[in-house]
Amino acid sequence: MKRSLFAVSLSTIVLAIPGASAQEPADVSKTWDIVYTGAGDAELRLDLVQPLAAKAPGPAVLVIHGGAWREGAKEEN
Repeated sequence: MKRSLFAVSLSTIVLAIPGASAQEPADVSKTWDIVYTGAGDAELRLDLVQPLAAKAPGPAVLVIHGGAWREGAKEEN
């Protein structure tokens, strides 16, 4: 069981890599630009994609761009 869960998690991470191609699932809810906190005058935002009908809690993937919270944007991932 642990190996198959790892394989599924790893494939999910691979699909999040820029340039990787995959068919987008239709059974997900997408919400863009949710303000989760502020930093000075800036609003920090996230994008959330989640299954519409999850039967139980499952693994999550968090993608953080490599700007060290100083430069760049989430849209660059």
